[in-house]
Amino acid sequence: SWLKEISTQLKSNYIEQFWVGFLEGDGSIIVRRNKQNKVYGSFEISLKYLSKNEDMLKTISEIIGGKVYFEKKNNEKIKVKWIAISLKDVSNCIHIIHKYPLISSRKIFQLEHLIKCIKNKEWDYHLLNRENKYQEQMNLINNKNNKFLIPHYFNGWLSGFIEAEGCFRFRNNKATSFYICQNNDLYILKAIKMIFDSKHKIGIHKDLRYSSIHYRLSISGKSLTLIKNHLTKYPLIGNKILSFNIWSDSI
Repeated sequence: SWLKEISTQLKSNYIEQFWVGFLEGDGSIIVRRNKQNKVYGSFEISLKYLSKNEDMLKTISEIIGGKVYFEKKNNEKIKVKWIAISLKDVSNCIHIIHKYPLISSRKIFQLEHLIKCIKNKEWDYHLLNRENKYQEQMNLINNKNNKFLIPHYFNGWLSGFIEAEGCFRFRNNKATSFYICQNNDLYILKAIKMIFDSKHKIGIHKDLRYSSIHYRLSISGKSLTLIKNHLTKYPLIGNKILSFNIWSDSI
């Protein structure tokens, strides 16, 4: 595969960028406490157990750190989990994110809150501030909607984000469209439109039960070839590669 043919350094850079995008779609940034009521942090990803997902999380563990665990039911694996929880692993995760900054607004504020809690160390600080961590979120979104600059690592990030959030649609065993969604962060879908030279409109589904706006982008036509080319150059590494391969073969 492409990842086996490149140098160790290039592979590490790609996996780091991919991991940031995947974390933003399917991961969690969590503030925890120990028995002494002191704060520590964790980065976690939990997926349905599938062999490709296990391979992906093991690759992430090799490059990023952290460990892979399994959740079982009746002695059968039902979930595969990657967790970075040691001080060394959490520090490395934060270091990588400083190299390739988070793009989604919610994760940006989750990380900001975690770093403040780690510095303060007291659990009460987390309890007092956790409800306010998103108070500047809409200001950040409005700012990025007006002037979001696509970062240099966006290609690798995007493949990780697609691994988490993308959907390849078929009809009669032929590729018909590519579908991806995001809550609140319109600028992310606008950037994806630009990368894939899409003229399609971004749809909105406003669920009155929630404060978030759910944006949806469905791409079809000539742009599908650009998506295929992108994911050939910047490959998916989890279970989604199986549906992508079938989808891309029909283009």
